Amino acid sequence: MAFNKVTLENFRTFLDSSFDFSPKTVVVGGNGIGKSTLIEAIRLLSVGKSFRTHRLDELVNFDQSFFRLQAQVDKDSKVELFFGQPFADYPDKERRLTFNGQETNWLEFFGKLPTVIFSPEDVEIITSGPQVRRRYFDGILWQVDSQFRSNSLELSRVLQERAKLLFLLKINRAGRAELMPWNELLGRLTKTIRKRRGEYLAYLNKSLADKKFQRLNELVVETSYLTEEADPEALEREEIRKTQNLWGPHRDEIEIRLNDQPARKYASRGQARTVVMLMKIIEAHFLAEKLGKHPTILLDDLFSELDEKNTGFFLERLGNDSQIIATAVTANKLIKDWRVINL
Repeated sequence: MAFNKVTLENFRTFLDSSFDFSPKTVVVGGNGIGKSTLIEAIRLLSVGKSFRTHRLDELVNFDQSFFRLQAQVDKDSKVELFFGQPFADYPDKERRLTFNGQETNWLEFFGKLPTVIFSPEDVEIITSGPQVRRRYFDGILWQVDSQFRSNSLELSRVLQERAKLLFLLKINRAGRAELMPWNELLGRLTKTIRKRRGEYLAYLNKSLADKKFQRLNELVVETSYLTEEADPEALEREEIRKTQNLWGPHRDEIEIRLNDQPARKYASRGQARTVVMLMKIIEAHFLAEKLGKHPTILLDDLFSELDEKNTGFFLERLGNDSQIIATAVTANKLIKDWRVINL
């Protein structure tokens, strides 16, 4: 799978710009000129989310009321994402996705244009709290597993409704028997979501144990899925007091260990970047296996994040089957044969 041409209209600083991409392309330019915006646009067309903001309205050019992204993918596929209100028949701030001329929704679209992104912010997968790691691993599963997507959405609904009920119980506006069906739902979702996360972590650990990864910079990396066995009845009083859901997959931790030490506590920033790099390589192979198509690899500010040795290792392990689109302040000898887009 490859993005051949991408058009940005009213998207951040780009008012009306088109860019052609090759199997290997590097976007070169100074800081703040829009390199990351191109990567952001492609990622948005792939998964419907920006890796830089949670709000789509922040992506609209300051003087405009909408943005539109279009892409020609492979030989005969086209995707368009619209957000805003340029026409009277579009409700305010509507997001509209079309694929090959047919309007579609994101739950059906996920996985059609898979991508893997590596950006400076990804070091937070190692250094930040459990919610960042859960979000990262769940994002991988969203691209390959429609049932996981449905379960994740249902989990969000159950947690919201259950929290409301806990509040009503606290103010004596509901009976405790009303918790039972929500406990059953949460228990079922907990089991299925943990199962899928565990399966991916098993795949990840098996790949990390491969000799080609074990001795990179003398790093040995492994992950563990940490859960708490909960007794809903025992937690009920505390949940009502706090009006919080105190058990379920939204509280799980995915621990990443480096040389048998918790990476979050002991990894240097350079080591954290290297660990993320390894996980991104494995993510790319996983998506290719599950979807039957190679994802596009998006590398934002690659050469500031990795030294030359690790960059070479990264590009070698990604191979030649995936399209790679990278950004850089200046060109590098490792990518001397790539197509160059100068901004």
